[in-house]
Amino acid sequence: DAKLALLGFAFVMKLIVSFVMVGRWCWMPKANSWTEHKRKILAGLDIESVYREMTVEITGHEPNSDGWLTCRSYGRDDRNPSANINVGNGSARGRYHDFSIGGESLGLFDFHAKYFGDGSFKNSVRHFARQLSYDLPKRIAEEKTVRAKFHWRKEWESSFALPYCNSKPPITERGILMAGGCLGDFPAKSREFPVFIFPTYGELLCSADPAGYVAVNRTGKNLMIYQGKNPDGSDRPKREAKNINFREEHAKPLWVGRWGCAHLRTAEIVWKVEGISDLLALQSIIPEHLQEKHVVVTNPNGCNETPLLAHAEHVSDRVVYVLHDADRPGQGLPSSTDKDANRRPQGAAKWCQVLATTASQVRNVQLPYEISDKHGQDLRDFLSSGSSYEDLLRLAHQAPVESEPTGGIDTVAKVSEEDFAFEREVLAALEIDVLGITDSGAIQIYSMAQRESHEIRNIDTMHRASILKYCGLPARHRLHDSDDEDVEGLYSISQVRDAIALIGGYSRVSDDNVVGPGVWQGRDKGGDPNTSIVLVGKKMGAKLNGSLAEIDSPRADGLVLEFGGADEWFDIETLRSNLKLAENPQWRKGVLEEAEELFARWLWRHQDYDPYMLVGLILCTWVQTIFDWRPLVSVTGVSNSGKTSLLNCISKIFGPLAMKSSSSTEAGIRQAVKKSACVIMCDEFEDSKHRDKILELFRTSGRGDKILRGTAHQEGAGFGLRHIAWIAAIEVGLKKEPDKNRFISFEVLKPIDSEWGKLVVPSNADLAVLGQKLLAIAVHCAFDAKTFSHQLKSHNVVGIDRRVIESYSVPIGMLGAADGSFTIPELSEQLELVLEPVRGEIIQTNDAEDLLHAILDSPVDLGRGDRQTVGQILVDTDRLHLFADQLERHGVGVVVKDSEKFIFLHPSIISRTLLRDTDWQGQNLQTHLMRLPTATAAQHRMAGRKPRGIRISWNTMTEKYLAGPRPGSKSDGIFSFH
Repeated sequence: DAKLALLGFAFVMKLIVSFVMVGRWCWMPKANSWTEHKRKILAGLDIESVYREMTVEITGHEPNSDGWLTCRSYGRDDRNPSANINVGNGSARGRYHDFSIGGESLGLFDFHAKYFGDGSFKNSVRHFARQLSYDLPKRIAEEKTVRAKFHWRKEWESSFALPYCNSKPPITERGILMAGGCLGDFPAKSREFPVFIFPTYGELLCSADPAGYVAVNRTGKNLMIYQGKNPDGSDRPKREAKNINFREEHAKPLWVGRWGCAHLRTAEIVWKVEGISDLLALQSIIPEHLQEKHVVVTNPNGCNETPLLAHAEHVSDRVVYVLHDADRPGQGLPSSTDKDANRRPQGAAKWCQVLATTASQVRNVQLPYEISDKHGQDLRDFLSSGSSYEDLLRLAHQAPVESEPTGGIDTVAKVSEEDFAFEREVLAALEIDVLGITDSGAIQIYSMAQRESHEIRNIDTMHRASILKYCGLPARHRLHDSDDEDVEGLYSISQVRDAIALIGGYSRVSDDNVVGPGVWQGRDKGGDPNTSIVLVGKKMGAKLNGSLAEIDSPRADGLVLEFGGADEWFDIETLRSNLKLAENPQWRKGVLEEAEELFARWLWRHQDYDPYMLVGLILCTWVQTIFDWRPLVSVTGVSNSGKTSLLNCISKIFGPLAMKSSSSTEAGIRQAVKKSACVIMCDEFEDSKHRDKILELFRTSGRGDKILRGTAHQEGAGFGLRHIAWIAAIEVGLKKEPDKNRFISFEVLKPIDSEWGKLVVPSNADLAVLGQKLLAIAVHCAFDAKTFSHQLKSHNVVGIDRRVIESYSVPIGMLGAADGSFTIPELSEQLELVLEPVRGEIIQTNDAEDLLHAILDSPVDLGRGDRQTVGQILVDTDRLHLFADQLERHGVGVVVKDSEKFIFLHPSIISRTLLRDTDWQGQNLQTHLMRLPTATAAQHRMAGRKPRGIRISWNTMTEKYLAGPRPGSKSDGIFSFH
């Protein structure tokens, strides 16, 4: 009985404990639930800034009473804003709602997951938690993420890279770091193998979190991978592998190589290699001056991974060199024992075939080794044998160009010209040439009768009137309306539609190959620039390649010409005559002196140099698209100083090619420019409400980059400039470092009263004649000018930013080529002379320093009406401890570590408080601040939390940014703010 009573008592107690635990789980707050953490993260985020960073266009200025703020619908054209986001503090905080039919209603995390993440809202929660330095519980923070498979070391140690680099030459530490290598151990629990961990990237490349990770043994040996257990419970034999590859849930890893992925959109040459060691070896030996133009990537799953359309899209219009191992798997060849010798291509052959659908040129680079059945020699073997990067480029240039398998009628397998005989007959009768399908899906045609290009956006709705509009008189004489009968010599509307659709479907027109009015450089069959210059006018074109020839076809030297414009901007006979004269250096000098004398009639801050530089920039603007780098031009001055008359004068020189406007918008400029090489001129720029967006657009013109935007069809549309834009304003409003350094600035001075009204400008006809002469000089000297500017940009001028030197090298190179008597050393002296008077005027600060000064200048409310800037509070070291809490609430702290003093900055708090409603709000402050001297990432206790932020040495702050004791302070004079 006693035993039974004891057992019963134990059972009852256990039951009570179970009820207590269940009750606690049911009724007590669940601090670790996703809902609770989502609520806390949303409360800490600046919702409006987050959506702006995700390129949602916010149009509302203030939210309504429920917290809803108006914006444009995301991912489709939306002229009248028809969506909103919730920035309030209610249950809808962070939600995006589209009011269109079938429109989306997504929470912030779901929105990020769909458009910018990997499809998993949990990973998006983790993404924003990292932004806020919000500590998620370990089981949530690492749940279902491949990061948890590794033990990550916090800091890089060079000594750990030595064994790997020594065992696998020519790999260097630099090559590993450029690929995004981090130190870690695998597996996370046992830490059996020390590894380098490399991120893999998906369709959004480096603008999104990594899609996965690849790890290699830091010792250079293979990894032993655990394979689980047998049915009897025993361990299966471990698998030996060169690397181990994991991907995030819902993610689609495409590329390995952080540096390559970050520069894919701007690269000129893309190396696609077979494996990680080849990637590291090649990145290690590419010369520093070519690293941004020649990039290296590889795929994460070996040579037989099936390439996707997304792979091809990332190398669109790039030159691609595919370089795989010298073995049958690497080259995609059937093995010697493979009975199916005609199987579909794999390896390098398959990669070349897919990438050629978008790339301007693809070459399958073969290493100079015998092809083995497997484990053949690779790129690292070639480089470690003493071969240089120049040897590798020479090998690549010898490789044949791979043709695109679906790039046109002449290259389509099993389709011959005879198959299109009837369609060709129809098009010939209407005198039209079908150029192909554009990137937007429209069919582009050229009417030989009208000498105009047209885009047909919807071929299904094409009717008689539209055919007459596109084709002109030939359609009127060769078209009949009935589809039920055949009329000899005439064609029905449906036959015309079918002919255009069928021929257009077998050829493609890349937007980058379509050029409108202006001057362009021709291309060879491989897509590389050649030595010809193509001029596109309203109804005709011309090509200069030794002699000047008229063009009446929409195709010329690898370009598709889109004729158009209000008036012809050049006359071929006048140009031919002037080109003959331009062969004489004395004639060229006479024209340059005439132009310089004209611009010397205005009063300039640097009268000796400014008219001379203006002439050089006008010459460069005629042939602006051929340069690798294009500066921007600003003309400033007070009211009535002559800015507008100067811009009018320059616009008459360029004639109908000039596009002069005032109070323009970024969208208006984009739509007006289209594919032309017109001369962009913006007057009264100080009055424009769209300056920031216009400057962002102009920034793409430097290297010819693109701005990518979403469309209603869920397809990315890209637009960029290759223009030397001219801006006139009282002040241009250059705030960001990239804008300051790419402008060549001129200041017009207001004439004294006795000289007022005496400025005499030639007639429009005389200016047009001068403009045609300058056009001939620019075209004649274009390639020499390009060569000179490329050489001059390497010249070092003490105290001048490299980009400023590159900008000024363009007009100096053109003037040197036009003069015809200067050597490179002499032009270098000219460059220094031109930069000398403006050395002190060029702003030598950078964005990081501007941001720090903005933080130091920000006011803090200390209570009782006392407001001081952050810098003033830091200066007063006697009372600094009194205001430490106020500073920390604004994201600024003073910390001590290892007896050394630091300033600690928390970017997200600073953005929400000190920099609210400034141009800095919403930007990635951490990236800028990390560029300051002695800045390091750190974690310190501040305002009741222990967030991650940026730590800067106290001594650096005192020496570089703050100096001298504050008047009246009893401090030791460590620093004060001014």
